[in-house]
Amino acid sequence: MKRRNIITLIGASTAALTVATLPGLRQFCGGKALSNSRKRNIKISPIPGVSYTPTALAFMERARFENPRQAIYGMKDPSVRFIIEYVHA
Repeated sequence: MKRRNIITLIGASTAALTVATLPGLRQFCGGKALSNSRKRNIKISPIPGVSYTPTALAFMERARFENPRQAIYGMKDPSVRFIIEYVHA
């Protein structure tokens, strides 16, 4: 076996071990739970004085988004006016 083949084999096995262990380390350290709660910090709110359907109000109350673009497209109806707010997680 040549030196190049041995180095390639060591590199491939190291890469495989890294890919296999990183998700486990993130779950063990709690990084995934923290990052999800920090990401979803934008919500949409109704404008006072505008009438909304009960389903739209329920959606506004429960939905949280990562960025304003997702909030705008999340409403589905472009004619509905709403406020985009930042909330602390």
